[in-house]
Amino acid sequence: MLLDTSGLYCYLDAADDRHGDAVSLLHSAALRLTHNYVLAELVALCTARHLDRNITLGFVNELHRIPPSAFTGLTWTSIATP
Repeated sequence: MLLDTSGLYCYLDAADDRHGDAVSLLHSAALRLTHNYVLAELVALCTARHLDRNITLGFVNELHRIPPSAFTGLTWTSIATP
């Protein structure tokens, strides 16, 4: 599953109407991929929407503990199953 900014935001924001769907979809995917630019945009979006900074940075920090792999010269991150 290729994760985008809006999907990750829904996953992190329990108050979002689509949070439950996002959690179900993310947890059911065998492989999860996202790009560093998506993560940068996610932090900016969460900050702009006043999502708890600890939630946002905790999530991003967990992703950075997973070794990245190269894909067409860009860095991608595989998200482990929570």
